[in-house]
Amino acid sequence: MLRMGCAEDVAPDAECAEVCGVLSEKPQGKGADAPGSSDGLGAAWKFWRRRRHMLTLLAFFGHMIKVVLRVNMNVAVVAMTEEVPVTAENGTTVYVREFDWDAPTKGLLLSVFFYGYTLTQLPGGILAMRLGGHRMFGWGIAFTSVTTLLTPAIARTHFYLLMAVRLAEGLAEGFLSASIELLWGRWVPVHERSRHVAFACSGIPWGDIVGLSMSGLVASNLGWPAIFYLTGVCGLAWFAFWWSGAKEHPHLDPRISPQELDYIRRSLGPAVNTEGRIPFVAILTSLPVWAILAAGMSNCWNHYTFAMHLPSYLKDVLQFDLQEAGMLAAVPYLAEVSLMFAFAHLADTVVGGRLAGVTASRKVCICGCLLVIAGATLLVARARLPGAVLACLSVVQTFDGVAWSMMLVNQLDIAPGHASILTGLHHTMCSLTGATGPILTGYVTEGKRAEDWVVLFYIAAGVNTLAAILYGVCGSGETQPWAARDKMAAADKMAAADKMAAADGRPPLLAEAGEEDAANNRIAARAGS
Repeated sequence: MLRMGCAEDVAPDAECAEVCGVLSEKPQGKGADAPGSSDGLGAAWKFWRRRRHMLTLLAFFGHMIKVVLRVNMNVAVVAMTEEVPVTAENGTTVYVREFDWDAPTKGLLLSVFFYGYTLTQLPGGILAMRLGGHRMFGWGIAFTSVTTLLTPAIARTHFYLLMAVRLAEGLAEGFLSASIELLWGRWVPVHERSRHVAFACSGIPWGDIVGLSMSGLVASNLGWPAIFYLTGVCGLAWFAFWWSGAKEHPHLDPRISPQELDYIRRSLGPAVNTEGRIPFVAILTSLPVWAILAAGMSNCWNHYTFAMHLPSYLKDVLQFDLQEAGMLAAVPYLAEVSLMFAFAHLADTVVGGRLAGVTASRKVCICGCLLVIAGATLLVARARLPGAVLACLSVVQTFDGVAWSMMLVNQLDIAPGHASILTGLHHTMCSLTGATGPILTGYVTEGKRAEDWVVLFYIAAGVNTLAAILYGVCGSGETQPWAARDKMAAADKMAAADKMAAADGRPPLLAEAGEEDAANNRIAARAGS
């Protein structure tokens, strides 16, 4: 692991601590605790005492709500186009559909969300650095919740107006991923990140579980409009909790204890400037960045293919009714959340205990997951029994979620100060699969035959295998030189601020991260005088 300028992934040694003003807590031996592993707040299970844990809990529900708001249309569109019995005045019963949409039309409706989602990923990373991840994450979900409440009325007005609303929802949700990534870099120590990110991201499969199972149940009993009313209200309720309970920086949280604030600051070291020049050329020519992008696109292909079309597969090929299809489509995601956190905890243990390097840990985890997914997808293509299909899809979703959380952490590994930009770029590329995948799936499976779905599963297996090879060759867990320079600059500023603090009779370690800006101003004033 590089030790340039106190890279966040390693415990600062004595020389680095002298420069950065960070307490040296270098572990002794493989089994030693990671730096700052004790935050002085008592038993680890008392999560409510730790504001970083409460932030993660709110982020978990935020991820769940955003996915529910996204996938509710996947089940609703089946109910909206299903033939229902209608009794005429003369007593005869006829079967009609409220919306006469064919498979390509439904695929276009589902995919238009991702056109908007793609457009705002990279701008979302930039805006998050300027306006704050807390604001962008909250505003995005609040907007989507309001438009979701209006969806039934809009759908009955005009199809193209519904398309425009889904596009706008995609634009709003495109800001979310990069925004929350910025908060991890400000709140969570390196040796805890896999666990925090994995727990928060487990809200994504929980969103699929709740969204798919609940939507089928609600549509069957209350009608499809109730899906949008219920999910929209839940989104606005979450926004109220997020706005009052989460903050951009630890030192801005009035409920944080001095012990936790000091622990976070000592663990993270000097804050990287997020308002300076963004090294786009270095980012776009970095092989580790492209390795993450390749793995991420494969991961998103799996998610969007199965999450969007699994209800249709269960209904058209395995002959389940709508309610059963919605409930069974949630089974693979239950398997995912059951093991996702366990793998993340293992990764933190390996890295924190120095049992393996960060690069080796990330490669084994991500490449291994992608190859397992490829094998399980091939088995799905040949399975016909519902139990066998759900077992294979459970394997796919479990390892898909583990790989996804590791990719998000890997972005913080290689460029902690530009993680929101990498996340925006990552999701921009990944969203291309969300924009093209549903359309391709709609055309491939238009005949609703099992043989059509086999082709789709073979494509997914090939995509995962290729991504595993690319990441295995080009992936890295080390802070990249172009990102390490920003960290060194932050360390230089901190050292200068410490010297000035000593001259003023204050402790050399700044009490709050917010004092760094004041220190910069004092340095500039002295330089000009």
